[in-house]
Amino acid sequence: FGSAAVVFQGCKIMPRQPLPRQFNTITAQGKKDPNQNSGMSIQRCTISGNGNVTAPT
Repeated sequence: FGSAAVVFQGCKIMPRQPLPRQFNTITAQGKKDPNQNSGMSIQRCTISGNGNVTAPT
C-alpha cells in the first residue's frame, strides 16, 4: 500500500479466502498528493481464487 508505479505482467494473482468480516482487495493506492505520478498496470495476468473462495473480491 503506497504511492508507486508498478506493472504486473504475465503473473497469477490468487487471493485466498479472507477471515470473517474481511474482504479481498487486489490493488490499493495510498498516495496523498493527487499530482504525484503513480499507478498500476496489470497486463496478461490471471486473477482467480486460490481454493474455495466465496467472499467478494
